[in-house]
Amino acid sequence: MFGDYLMLRQALLISLFAAFASVSALGPARAETLYLTEIPGETQPGDEAGITLEIVRAIFQEAGLPLTEEFLPWSRAIRKAEGDGFIAPFSRTPEREDRFNWVVPLFDMQFVIVSLDDPVDSKAEAAALGKIGVWRDTYMQSELEGDGFENLYAAQDGNALVRLLEGGRIDTWYGSLSEARYLLSNSDAEFRERVRFGVTIRDFPVWLAAGWSLPEETTEALRLAFDEITGTGQVDAILRSRDDLFSSAE
Repeated sequence: MFGDYLMLRQALLISLFAAFASVSALGPARAETLYLTEIPGETQPGDEAGITLEIVRAIFQEAGLPLTEEFLPWSRAIRKAEGDGFIAPFSRTPEREDRFNWVVPLFDMQFVIVSLDDPVDSKAEAAALGKIGVWRDTYMQSELEGDGFENLYAAQDGNALVRLLEGGRIDTWYGSLSEARYLLSNSDAEFRERVRFGVTIRDFPVWLAAGWSLPEETTEALRLAFDEITGTGQVDAILRSRDDLFSSAE
């Protein structure tokens, strides 16, 4: 079995080299631009990049492609990527399907309810407790409103949600598990001991996507690079490092 894996890995590397042979002959590859918005625990400037940006950087490094990063408001990031660039983490919706080149699914993003003292494992339980915090103008807010919830407190960002939960102005918070873990790791130890994460309410894959101007050989090279870093365990290691952050801070 191990021999089969080595043969598959060698074949992938040969394919990757072949995909770039014609491009390399023309000179150095151009730097691609990744458009992002700052999402704690997911995409952040600097060394503490967050799990999404760490994975994307690893893909481009494995593929040997230079990458620049530009942080913008979310709506502008989408428009720029659709024109000529990349975006992550990106949800694959029917409205977006034909507008973007869906390069690779990075991982499944989990959504949970954050509470204090006792875990909350359903939306119905959260509704019975009182105010539910949610990040304003996101899919999470639209989802809860579509479910008929009227007791929402729409906050400007994740940091505001932490302050609201600490101050008792909301009873629960519905959002990304990885973002919540990252944000709450910076809270004081006494408060962290009270925090509970419920079971996963829903999850879906988030993608590295690009505009349709992306050359096919670049798309293929990035897919091969993602397969390579997945096969060697690098993606799982990045995901585990973020899962460990909250518990290690306690």
